[in-house]
Amino acid sequence: MGSKDKKSKEEGKKKKKAQKEEQEEEDGEEEDDESQKKKKKKKAKKGSTDSDDEGKKGKGKKKKKTVDYVEIYENELRNFDPEKVENYEDEYYKKKGLSASWFLDRVMVTDMNRPHQRYYFACNNWLSRKEGDGLITRDLLGSIDPSDMPKWERRLDSDKNNFERGAEDKFTIDAPNLGKLRKLTIGHNNKGSSAGWFVDKVVVDDLGNKAVYEFPVGRWFAIDEDDGKIQRDILVGGNQPTGIVYNVQVVTGNIRGAGTNSKIHIVMHGSKGTKNSGKIFLEGGKFERGLIDSFNVEIAALLSPIGRITIGHDNDGVSAGWYCDKVVIYCPFTGLEQTFPCSKWLDEDEKDGLIEREIYEMVSLRKKRQKKYPWSLWIWTSDLSGAGTDASIILQIYGELGKSDEIKLDNKTDNFEQGQLDKFMVVYEITVVTGDTQYAGTDTNIFITAFGANGSSEEILLQKNEDRFERDQADTFNLEIDDIAPLKKLRVRIDGTGCRPDWFLDKIIMRNPITEEVSVFTYEDWLSKTKGSKKTKVCELAAVVDDEEMVEKTTYAIQVKTSDIAGAGTDANVFLILFGENGDTGTLTLKESSNRNKFERNQVDVFCFSDILSLGELCKVRVWHDNKEYIIEITTSNYEGAGTKENVCIVLEGKRARSKEFMLENSSKKKRFVWGATDSFEFSSKVLGDIVSISLGHITKDKKVKNESYWHVEEVVVTEEELGNKFFFHCDARILLTTKKGEFVTFECTKCVESFASKVRSLVPIKYEIIVITGDVKGAGTDANVFITIYGVNGDSGKRPLKQRFRNLFERGCTDRFLLETLDLGDLLRVKVEHDNTGRAPGWYLECIEITNTANWVTTIFVCGKWMDKKRADGKIERVLFPRY
Repeated sequence: MGSKDKKSKEEGKKKKKAQKEEQEEEDGEEEDDESQKKKKKKKAKKGSTDSDDEGKKGKGKKKKKTVDYVEIYENELRNFDPEKVENYEDEYYKKKGLSASWFLDRVMVTDMNRPHQRYYFACNNWLSRKEGDGLITRDLLGSIDPSDMPKWERRLDSDKNNFERGAEDKFTIDAPNLGKLRKLTIGHNNKGSSAGWFVDKVVVDDLGNKAVYEFPVGRWFAIDEDDGKIQRDILVGGNQPTGIVYNVQVVTGNIRGAGTNSKIHIVMHGSKGTKNSGKIFLEGGKFERGLIDSFNVEIAALLSPIGRITIGHDNDGVSAGWYCDKVVIYCPFTGLEQTFPCSKWLDEDEKDGLIEREIYEMVSLRKKRQKKYPWSLWIWTSDLSGAGTDASIILQIYGELGKSDEIKLDNKTDNFEQGQLDKFMVVYEITVVTGDTQYAGTDTNIFITAFGANGSSEEILLQKNEDRFERDQADTFNLEIDDIAPLKKLRVRIDGTGCRPDWFLDKIIMRNPITEEVSVFTYEDWLSKTKGSKKTKVCELAAVVDDEEMVEKTTYAIQVKTSDIAGAGTDANVFLILFGENGDTGTLTLKESSNRNKFERNQVDVFCFSDILSLGELCKVRVWHDNKEYIIEITTSNYEGAGTKENVCIVLEGKRARSKEFMLENSSKKKRFVWGATDSFEFSSKVLGDIVSISLGHITKDKKVKNESYWHVEEVVVTEEELGNKFFFHCDARILLTTKKGEFVTFECTKCVESFASKVRSLVPIKYEIIVITGDVKGAGTDANVFITIYGVNGDSGKRPLKQRFRNLFERGCTDRFLLETLDLGDLLRVKVEHDNTGRAPGWYLECIEITNTANWVTTIFVCGKWMDKKRADGKIERVLFPRY
């Protein structure tokens, strides 16, 4: 905006202001003349006594002007009784003629011929010439659903040192009954010298409905931090919804003085009038004469086609007035480009003096662009040294039918690093419906795996926050999944944990928000080991799209032949997975066979599985069993004649099961059980649990016993190969040679040595809260990547990176918080902190680290108070810290 334009505009404002003051003085004089004439007429009609009474009344009126209405209003609010709300009347508004301004919430119309039929008309705006947009007449659009009422917006006062670091601020807000809260929109106007704000969480206590809602945030609201947003939509429980990105182009008029230095805001209203975007500040625009400012606005609602917009500014700055030519909004989901012509001033000193206007679409200018479809994008960064980048990546795809828009790929995490694969996936909206059956709800862990024509997703845990998965309830999730469309089937699994492990699943609905394709997966049965007819914790559901089932059911007959070699059979549990073009079957247990004894030498077993979703053309099979390997070491006593040339058999007795009989063969080639020797054997068996006893037999090879003969066994050691647990049996017994199988001598376990791996397996995962405090000295912050290793009596956590998405960590005088999950480490012994010396300023002054075990809330403090900088002090960039008690 030119300086001449600004000067001329300011001179014009001064002239108008002077004219306005003169007009007000003239109006005041005319009013005084008229009032004097009226008084004279009244005095002529009435007598002197009447005139005295009128004088007294006049004095009374003067006293009324000194009444403090603000004090009356505040007293009424303090004494407000919610139980008497129907009879409550605000004294502030009893005073006639005080104010014509009116803030209308809503209008409800009841059809008296059909009293159950009600229509709701939302307003939530001023009808006033002095407040809001200055309108005193509004058209309200109706709805039969009371939940369609708009969100309730309130300004939280920031004048009394609210919103300070580490502070908790409380506000009491009067609002209509909004029912069960689902979403909260919070933001600021980016004013002040330090406008950036980091919000930890928001807690809303609904006093009327006696409910408390927690909205965890943990994000920056700042144009120079995180993703640059100063307004966010937060769902109950903390899941930030995946929004729809609208492209908003604001065109400033090409006339003298059209530009502005004010902050511009916009509100987009849906076509039905029941949804809106809330006030969005368009940050970063120039809004200069003849320029077009473009913004990408993310909103967690589909408003397109947009019915109208509200655009305005805060009237702040030297040149506050603004001439808006038009606003163009494009929604990539619907492909609609809508134009909202304005061609008016938003200026207190121009024409109607409005600084906020409602603008309606010119439908004749509406354009329908090509609808967008989802793509899955994988990008590999080279493994060459220095191949990674921190720059913003722009991608444009060209095809036979044209080209895509320029796509900006997020690089505010650790994307595009050396030798790394980055995946950009499709976000599906998933709705899980729990059945309307007694005890249908659950608090167990629920997992889903999606299968499509182009592969399958990983197994995804559905987070259970607050009251999800309750009876007759629909819960919605937004999940990132590889582009495997079209969807074929869905696998749902529960792990059976929690105090309510059973779950009645009605159906699951998956919607692709870009293509709008909806896949329905219906079950209508229990997932439980004790309830329902199926008695299962896993189910597979076929996708139904437009009433067409994508996969049909079939029956598979599986034949398994065991080989004809010695020891080929097994008593273990055998499992199998079939793979095909429609995914896999999941784990199938080969349990019900055509033979009584399964998997015997040179035997064919047949297993049938019915009502399985067809895999199409089969490509491979995976088979395994649950046998465990055992090493048996037998020591014969150390004296002549203690050994034997015959065979020995052994049976292992565990806490969970008993093994079959193992024959330990002796031969002339492999001489075993010689006096003073230790012989080792390897066997596989089904899972036995901890070994509590063994049974030993001494059996002849020739089926005849010529002379009484003994074998003197000293000790037997059984080792479980997988975990390394050892079980010791001190025998020191002479075992008689016999021809009969099944004649055993039993020995109990005398000692058990548990391995470290076995101990670790029994440990439970624990979340540790790590507080890192950077020193408050010059240059203390670091740009390097920081890592930590925690050591405890049960082992260590391994090297873990300390990082958070969209956060500028380890700055001077700052405290950073991290959550690290690992197996219970027990009492903490030490920590090792290090960084990789990368970035512009890698040097770091670490003050201390506090680690809290969230299971028992024991906090251990590790003090450092040293530089980790190659150019300072001792030059070390890693430190080993010990606890301070």
